Amino acid sequence: MSRIAVIACDHGLGHVRRSLLVVDELSARGHDVTLFAPEAAVARVRRTVPGASGATGGEVAQVVDFATLTTPQSLRRGDRAATRWHERLPGLDHFDRVVVDTLPEVLTIRPDAVLLAQFLWHDVLEDVDREYAERAETLAHTATLVIGSEPFAMPAVRDLPGFRAVGLYAGPDARPGARPDAGALLIAGGATAAVRGPLERLVADLVRTGPVDPHGPTGWIGPGGTRHVHVDRELLPDDPPDWMSVATHTPAMYDEIAAAVVRPGLGTLTELLMRDARIVCVREEGNSELAHNAAAIVELGRGHDV
Repeated sequence: MSRIAVIACDHGLGHVRRSLLVVDELSARGHDVTLFAPEAAVARVRRTVPGASGATGGEVAQVVDFATLTTPQSLRRGDRAATRWHERLPGLDHFDRVVVDTLPEVLTIRPDAVLLAQFLWHDVLEDVDREYAERAETLAHTATLVIGSEPFAMPAVRDLPGFRAVGLYAGPDARPGARPDAGALLIAGGATAAVRGPLERLVADLVRTGPVDPHGPTGWIGPGGTRHVHVDRELLPDDPPDWMSVATHTPAMYDEIAAAVVRPGLGTLTELLMRDARIVCVREEGNSELAHNAAAIVELGRGHDV
């Protein structure tokens, strides 16, 4: 049995979700795993993803409440708390292996660390702090193993000497394919407010025109349909119709989804792809990661980029 540290980038729940799924898999293989991540984010993911608890054989992986303080704004400014986050870590010498989501700075203190990365921040952010970008680029090329998910790993990650492609980060209970009675619509903008305005207008239009039917004569939005709509809590009207409810982002909810209008974060896309849902990607300008994800959805023939 090995002692393994898994360190999550804390910008968005998708990073914590992936890290928890890795923790579960490593724990299931008999390793002693410690997750470094914000406790509040871990608790939110555990409520929606079965098995995302680090539990195996009755033992629960330890969670160390740790924040990398990663934000686009802090990396553009070169804030030391974000660009030198690894200096705030407790000692890692007693771990046999260190696995880190997205952030190559850990290689400064653990040159043998494994990176989990679909993108690297210095590649996707415009006007990023130059010193930070140069250091991150140099470190990333020293990584002996960089694991990226097909088809979402970006070109700069694929070009790294240590890159190795894997499949989607799906939970242990994931079963590919749509459920025969799936017919609901999901409208979700993720943890940021970047696309909230357009999605709010879409929700308002649906409330005015009636519920959706993915098999209706106009496609996903059909007059007189009787299907259900799941929307983010922030998008829910004050007095929602009975065919509209808060999106729980649980496997049971995703099992109902036939179509989705979403900001294309990797966690949400994975759940939808596993269920053969049709996807409309709605995203802000200037985010090359989301542009890449949306392009991948189009290339796969699974949806549209708007």
